[in-house]
Formats: sequence, structure tokens, C-alpha cells
Amino acid sequence: MNDNPLFTIIIPHRDIPELLQRAIDSIPDTSEIQVIVVDNSEKTLLKKNIKPRDNNIEVYYSDCSRFAGGARNVGLEYANGKWILFLDADDFFVKGAFDVLYQYVDSIEELIYFKIDSVYSDTLEKANRGELFSKMIDDYLKGNISEDEIRLKYESPCAKMISRKLITRECLKFDEVIASNDTYFSMLIGYKAVGFKVVPIDIYIATVRRGSLTKRNNIEILLSRYMVTVRYNKYLKEHDKKKFRHSIMAYLFFSMRFGLKYFFKFLWIAFINRQNIFIGYNNWYKTFLRIHKENRLNKKYITT
Repeated sequence: MNDNPLFTIIIPHRDIPELLQRAIDSIPDTSEIQVIVVDNSEKTLLKKNIKPRDNNIEVYYSDCSRFAGGARNVGLEYANGKWILFLDADDFFVKGAFDVLYQYVDSIEELIYFKIDSVYSDTLEKANRGELFSKMIDDYLKGNISEDEIRLKYESPCAKMISRKLITRECLKFDEVIASNDTYFSMLIGYKAVGFKVVPIDIYIATVRRGSLTKRNNIEILLSRYMVTVRYNKYLKEHDKKKFRHSIMAYLFFSMRFGLKYFFKFLWIAFINRQNIFIGYNNWYKTFLRIHKENRLNKKYITT
């Protein structure tokens, strides 16, 4: 085992071993890449259930009550790579991704962003899940958005090379919540990274899958995402970046689907956390339309 690999790939896994194997197969089998799988399944994943490779895959375990964020935190405890990358168990790297990544191993920047493509997990037909992040990269390179915009709002930890020095120096951890565990972490690495680079090349395939968190619609998940957004907004306000706060109007609107009780609960949370419900009032409807369009397009993949 290489104690000083170039890359560590951290994969949180929960009850989808066949898709996990696909994710692992998209990573080159070399001692220069440490692959860490952290299982937080109801039924424990055994290492023998993973196809053998010449270079060992490390399997660790996290209690399922810690969710994907807890699994990622366990992975960070064992990471030895110069660069950290995150891979969801139902996603995979594009063919040739590491030919691109190797070009940047000696970069002085602590954070390097790449583009994301997307497919439906079952058919591998083109989907739209990665469009928002890829458009952000294009807009930044065209000068349409600022560096702060992409640093603070590219809210996926995937398709990024993150210096392990950055994570250890700033003691960064994921939120251990049911949904949006990566939003606050992604904002913090963007805010705190010394040096930043954008590469307009797809290296990552995000999938749309029935039953995944991004396609589940219930009040527990909505509330988790809302609370993370409130915390995110408070941090940006405290650090003079308040113009990059997220609108919470969409959350208030969607909460009404679950009854007035939840609408008033969400409103009360906004009040006690001093959230301005009119932040981004001119953009919230665009966000609503985008979410509505995605949900309509992916209707058969949405569960409660």
C-alpha cells in the first residue's frame, strides 16, 4: 500500500453495491490512487463483495444514522492523498478523467474545479443534473460571474481536486444530516482555498436514479436542506459575502405542500435566524421553474 498516493477517492455507500462496483471500475487500478469506500448501509457491505483489484480498496464503516456526511467524514480520517476527490456510489468518472487530473497534480492552487456531465443511471441516456455546475464554469470563463460566485455557489464536492492540506489546515468536515450534507462544506472550501483554478472539461458523470436523495420528496429532506441553507446564509453574512446568500422563498413555497403547519414552522425558523425572506426575490421564481422543470422531466424517478 502506498502511504503517499497522489489521489484519495472517497466513496460513501448505502445499499447499492452493483452501482458501487460501477463507480470503482471508473477509477484506474494503481497504487497512486487510494480508494476509500465508507459503508453506511442497513445491510453491511463486505469487502469480499467488491471485485478484487491489484491495489487494495480500503473499506470502512459508518453508522447509518450519520448519513452520507458522516461517511465522508470517516473517509477523511483515513485519507493520505495529496489531493482529495469525492465520488458518489451511484456516479462514476468519465473515461480518461484521470488523464486530465494527472495534469494538475503539481498545481499550486488548493482547489481545482471541473465540469460535470449527467445520465440516467438505468439507461445511461443524457440527463440534466450536471448542467447547473457546468454552466457556472462556462459563465465564469466568459466573465459573466465573479470568482466569489463560483467559489461560494458550486455546491457539489464532486468534480473537484481539493488539496488535503486545505482540509486538514481548516479542519473541514461535512454536515451529518439527511440531505445537503455537502452544501456548507463546498462553500467553505471555496471560501478558504488559497489559489483557485477552473478547467472546462467533463471528468465526472452524475446520475439520476430513482430513490436517490436528489429525487426524494418529503418534509424531512426539505427541512434538512432548508436548515443548511439558513446556516450557509448566516456564515456569508458574517463574512461580508451577504450578496451571495441563497433565496429561501422556494423553501417556503414548497413547505406549503405539506400543510400550513410546516409553512409557519419554516417561517418561524427564518424569523429566529434573522433571515430576510426577500433575498433573491427577483431570482427565486427562476429557481422554482428550474426545479419544476427538472421534476417534470424526471417524474418517474421521484419518490417520497
